[in-house]
Amino acid sequence: MGATGQGVSLENKRKKETEVFGVTYDRYMMLQLHTYLTKELGLKTVVDMLSHGAKAAGSLYSIGFAKNGCHVTLVNPETDMMYGWQQLELEQQVSICEAIIFTTPDLQIMNLIWHLIS
Repeated sequence: MGATGQGVSLENKRKKETEVFGVTYDRYMMLQLHTYLTKELGLKTVVDMLSHGAKAAGSLYSIGFAKNGCHVTLVNPETDMMYGWQQLELEQQVSICEAIIFTTPDLQIMNLIWHLIS
């Protein structure tokens, strides 16, 4: 008898997560938005305050800014998601800030501070 008491164990019931239709398009549009915002607003620096649990790979959602030349600071990133920055060779354009509350002595040094939930 399995862990559920019904003859089938929980391990056998778990399935691989499948992304819903439109996720690839959502990512494409996010990259387009980053390109537009960077050019339109002249962005150079971005702080990403992650939405833990709201997105599957929070630390990856600001890569578009880095690809467009911005330096990105990730506040409390999901470190297991940092592989994307490495794969795209963008490590020089990202900083990590481990903090309970993010503060900067001069908010004028940041062009954009955002928290993404889409």
